[in-house]
Amino acid sequence: MPAPSRTAQEQWIEQCQGLVRSLAVQIHRKLPATIELDDLIAYGELGLMEAAQSFDPSHGCQFSTFAYYRIRGSIYDGAAKMSWGLREDDSESVPHALVDLLQPGPSAAAMENEIRDKLHTLIDALPQAVAELIRATYFDGLTLEEAGHRLGLTSLGPVVCAPRG
Repeated sequence: MPAPSRTAQEQWIEQCQGLVRSLAVQIHRKLPATIELDDLIAYGELGLMEAAQSFDPSHGCQFSTFAYYRIRGSIYDGAAKMSWGLREDDSESVPHALVDLLQPGPSAAAMENEIRDKLHTLIDALPQAVAELIRATYFDGLTLEEAGHRLGLTSLGPVVCAPRG
């Protein structure tokens, strides 16, 4: 896989500046006031740059989707690092705030349901053998060999049928 061009990386970074700020603001609202928004944005920028460097467009995913998780994780990691330097009277509030953020809430559950529905819709659009193989391996927890056996495929059948990525 050739590395994306410098220009492509710069375009991705420029296009996702709003995403960095949006995620930082969202997370900042749930943290103690001692954590600065600008610090969270800086950590988000680091995550965005890491995402641009490691993104592979041939996997069929949009860059913003890929970057979302890198940015968010980088912000959480940065907030956790910052919590160690707080005054003693504030030190208890940050870990609890971070734990609360990591617990799935109603919006996280709704987003998970939406993603699951979209995933099932996309799988249903695949050829039947491929869709059944994906369901067996990713949802039923079977190995590729076990899924192939269940579907009556020869030993090379699952490999030929499996999507490339």
